[in-house]
Amino acid sequence: MTGAEYLQVYLYVHIFIRTVNEYAMELSRILVNLIITVVNFGVSTSSLYEEKGAGGQTLPKAATFHFPEYAYKETSKNEILYHEFETACERNTLCENLEAVVKKSCVRRCISYTCYQDIYGFDELEEGEIDVRLNSFKGCVIQRTGKNHRRYPSTQGLLFNRFDLGEFFFNVQWKLTNFLKNML
Repeated sequence: MTGAEYLQVYLYVHIFIRTVNEYAMELSRILVNLIITVVNFGVSTSSLYEEKGAGGQTLPKAATFHFPEYAYKETSKNEILYHEFETACERNTLCENLEAVVKKSCVRRCISYTCYQDIYGFDELEEGEIDVRLNSFKGCVIQRTGKNHRRYPSTQGLLFNRFDLGEFFFNVQWKLTNFLKNML
């Protein structure tokens, strides 16, 4: 075998091995994607079956969602301020006769309509749901309170220094309801 023939065989073998390696890489990519697809399909179909607890009861499904997060520091000043807002809004005639989740929703809208829309607007709080968004809501309220110098709430209404259309209409309805209640 001459040097030229040896070189030619070497090149053919090298090209063959390289081609096999490329096909092997492509085949392995296809297999990995197939495995990922099968695993994802298995995970998604496993959620179709209800999980049962010890007593045979259906367990609630965990929900994962993202919401705007506002920093909230649990200081006595922040807790007192938020509690005053909450107490005033619980006495509000729009919210006082409501119960459970509907009342919480009304009270939080009363405290800050815009914060409520930011945090709960896309996914309302449901009966029995653990409210993991409350601290973020409190943080939003405290931050906006500090920035806008809101006055402390009273049972007759809130006085806001900034203009927000949704909050404005909510408060007009609130004040009108309180006015009519006092007149009758």
